[in-house]
Amino acid sequence: MSDTDRRWPIWDWPTRIFHWSLPILIIVMWWSGEEGEMDIHETVGLTILTLTLWRVLWGFFGSHHSRFSNFVRGPSAIKTYLQGKGSDKSEPAQFGHNPLGALSVLAMLVLLIIQAVTGMFSSDDIMFDGPLVPLAGDWSGAFGEWHEINWTLLLIVIGLHLLAIVFYQKVKGQALIQTMLFGRWDARYAKVKPRSFWLALLLVGLVVGGMFGLATLIPEPEISYFGY
Repeated sequence: MSDTDRRWPIWDWPTRIFHWSLPILIIVMWWSGEEGEMDIHETVGLTILTLTLWRVLWGFFGSHHSRFSNFVRGPSAIKTYLQGKGSDKSEPAQFGHNPLGALSVLAMLVLLIIQAVTGMFSSDDIMFDGPLVPLAGDWSGAFGEWHEINWTLLLIVIGLHLLAIVFYQKVKGQALIQTMLFGRWDARYAKVKPRSFWLALLLVGLVVGGMFGLATLIPEPEISYFGY
């Protein structure tokens, strides 16, 4: 069977792994912050940042339906979708994210990056110093406040995202959860071959390598042997 005759998953394995790892990591991030387990909190935050930066790269170099160019649309397309023109029942499963879903994806990615970055610059002067606090100086407290505000915004977006899933799943009959779990919706497949899993791993390696490279630029904290 040639590639032109084959049918492929709508969502590739890297996209699905990213999608389902996020809820687990976000829950652990919330729990560790509430319980004061700051070592776990920092590790999970850096993991989320790594995965989110990878997803941004995958949005440019990944499989067809995961690319931003495939699902991010302008205001006119969003207006057309809201008016119900050209949006049949199978559209989200057949063609990936709809125009509103695209806004949710972009908002989630931006807020996750902001959450991780502000956390790295944050300090509460008691329990936690982010790894980039030496670069923040007197702004570390402000970064901590922005970290809290952004967390609230992130929860709002997550809540709206979950409500939208329930609406499309139950009211409009679109099997979004099944599609993200199994890569397809019943017998409906994509006609475009997904990118290699090895490419996804390569991009993860590039992100991790870049983060380690930036870490070498962080100045070591000054240690006083006289208590001041």
